[in-house]
Amino acid sequence: MLISVDLFPTILPDTVVAIESLGEPSHVALFPGEALIVRRAVEKRKREFAIARTCAHRAVMKLGFPPSPILRGSNGQPRWPRGVVGSITHCEDYFAAAAARFEDMTAIGIDAEIHRVSHNATMVGL
Repeated sequence: MLISVDLFPTILPDTVVAIESLGEPSHVALFPGEALIVRRAVEKRKREFAIARTCAHRAVMKLGFPPSPILRGSNGQPRWPRGVVGSITHCEDYFAAAAARFEDMTAIGIDAEIHRVSHNATMVGL
């Protein structure tokens, strides 16, 4: 299920579009160049990559840019289309991407992690 993010608007500026998926959206597709990036990966990694890229594609299109591949840079970072900055994250069955026009933001960084409370944890106040 692909849905608009409800959490990110509270922490990101209005100029940022964020898309998230809880589980697998109904339509997941990679551009040929993106598929090459994960061609040797295990199926789980291919699925994660495709869902996260689908979120990124939809965020970019919501900004008004045409559909285009988001390839990998020399350090493994997503190479966003010209004029776009963004970030992609995923953990377990949660996937998200945030994107903005470069004229509005010079960089974006998001991260998602599973929050589990250990029954043996000690709370420390700082």
